[in-house]
Amino acid sequence: LRVDTGEILSIKEVSPSAYSATHTARSLHAALRPFVRIQHPSILRMLDCTVIGDRIAVVYEHYPWSIRKMLQMHGVLDGDVARKYTTEILSGLDHLHQQGLSHGWLTCSSCKISLRGHVKIGGMGIPIHPCPEQSGCAECALHARANEGAFDFHPICGEGEEGWCGDIRRIGIVVLEMHGTLQEAPLRGLYRLPTVNSRLFVGACLSQPPIELPSAQILQSHPYIQSPSSGGG
Repeated sequence: LRVDTGEILSIKEVSPSAYSATHTARSLHAALRPFVRIQHPSILRMLDCTVIGDRIAVVYEHYPWSIRKMLQMHGVLDGDVARKYTTEILSGLDHLHQQGLSHGWLTCSSCKISLRGHVKIGGMGIPIHPCPEQSGCAECALHARANEGAFDFHPICGEGEEGWCGDIRRIGIVVLEMHGTLQEAPLRGLYRLPTVNSRLFVGACLSQPPIELPSAQILQSHPYIQSPSSGGG
């Protein structure tokens, strides 16, 4: 609780050694500082990050839900809801990329949802979980399967794709997860998605070499995002 305003906050403690052999608390703190107090309607406010011994304490505005939680409770999302969430995620990513920053670990867990259904991306710069070998997390394991070539697209963290390219890859995976098709997709690029535009959107994110990847700004004009028709375009 913020004593001066009464605002409810969230605090996440991060142990850098659980995620990376190269990061120390101080180096991770330095990497996170550019994200502090970024102001955008689709980015979760990071109010502070502090070194406490060998850990980092990160203070966020409080958003009680995530897309991951919604999927666990309700299953596949309605097409129009998935498209709305995707639009808000793209808006946040575009702002980060224009600031010369990238999210680095976009997942359904890092996409937070307010009680009114507004999405903000959080967790910039830090994984949501340790690696799958340590945590057994299903979400991390799915992303690892993608990196291993289990799906028919370029690796998420291929060479040169640690920045905005990696974010574009991951939003394609988030869309697949929202439609409940990540574990099934794809067979030679034929994604099991409900509409032509949704399949084209995911294909644009996942099936292009880095030099041909569309930016978050360009993707905001994609027919999947702009289509007014029911079912997600």
